[in-house]
Amino acid sequence: MSSTSSTKRTKSFVIAAVFIVLAVASLAVGRGGDSLPKFNFFKDTTLVTGAISPELEATFNDPAMLKALEKHNIEVELDVVPAGDFVEHSSSVDKDYDFILTDPNGAAWVSDLRNANPELAELDEGFPMVFGNQLQVLVHSDLVEDMKDHDLVTESGNLASLNVETLVDMSQENTRWRDISPAFGSPRVVDVAVPQVSQSFAALRYARLLRTVGEDYAQKELGRDDKAKIDAEADDIMRHLVAEQGYSETTEQGILDAFLRVDKGEMPMVLATTDQYVRLRNEGEDLSPYTPLALDPPTTLISIVIPRTEEGVLFAKAMNEDGIPAVMEGLGLSTQGSGFNPKFDPSNDHSIPVDGGEYSQLRWADFEEILQVVG
Repeated sequence: MSSTSSTKRTKSFVIAAVFIVLAVASLAVGRGGDSLPKFNFFKDTTLVTGAISPELEATFNDPAMLKALEKHNIEVELDVVPAGDFVEHSSSVDKDYDFILTDPNGAAWVSDLRNANPELAELDEGFPMVFGNQLQVLVHSDLVEDMKDHDLVTESGNLASLNVETLVDMSQENTRWRDISPAFGSPRVVDVAVPQVSQSFAALRYARLLRTVGEDYAQKELGRDDKAKIDAEADDIMRHLVAEQGYSETTEQGILDAFLRVDKGEMPMVLATTDQYVRLRNEGEDLSPYTPLALDPPTTLISIVIPRTEEGVLFAKAMNEDGIPAVMEGLGLSTQGSGFNPKFDPSNDHSIPVDGGEYSQLRWADFEEILQVVG
């Protein structure tokens, strides 16, 4: 793809400062593999091409984002790429893009690119930007008290959370909704409705959390000596809670729309993101019948802008300075707590928060393994 600007394209990946926005970014859901239309603001603009994950489509349809890009005279042409294609480094992301904006672990991608391109260590310009969107669950409010009685919902201050450890325990005991809420009487197994992991980064990240908690469960049951048995049991737990639900929706938005449309007996609980919830609320959707629950352990989609050309650097700069701050302000979210790492340090693997809020390097191979089990 070529640029309308006269800027010379660079062949190396440009990676330097990491801008971490600790607030929730404006992410939402698209349909995997689709292309978004270009945004033509001026005749004399810089054309920037990129690949984004489905969760980010709403960001680029947000009027605040369009205005921010207009301010920087940038015209964007985007491809929406499913989660599985990103993880597998498929041909869908092998095009000559100016940037890649991906979930859920941009730091791993940065590390991979740096290892393959030693010249990155010498670069100290560019604006890769990391921002997060917390996962949550929406549940019908009249089920919450019964869930509290069974430790499925816990409270800390004003924050109510879904206890994923209890959810895993219940899955192993084949607990049904009628077992914890007799007045409800549903024979459905207690689970969270999720879209397909091959399409959705939110579902993929949630599956990763289930496997982590499943490993802890397996170690308690089997001891710590036989890793093969522990891994097999953790995979079974994850498969049971993600791949054996019977829901057919492929995207987070699709399954969230279904949740809002169907009776609670068909779908008592659904996976969502904070961004989706805030957008629905701001659009006037009646959310009074539902209660949002954080996940415990907390889990966040991590997105990173990875510039690959000089045009990509211009785009990342626009996102840093105006795009994401404007989008979040429009949603009523805060950008306080942001910070800069002023120079790309080749000795730093730029690890990012993963399940439970701990810092560790999360390999793409981890997600490849999950896709093999439940994809």
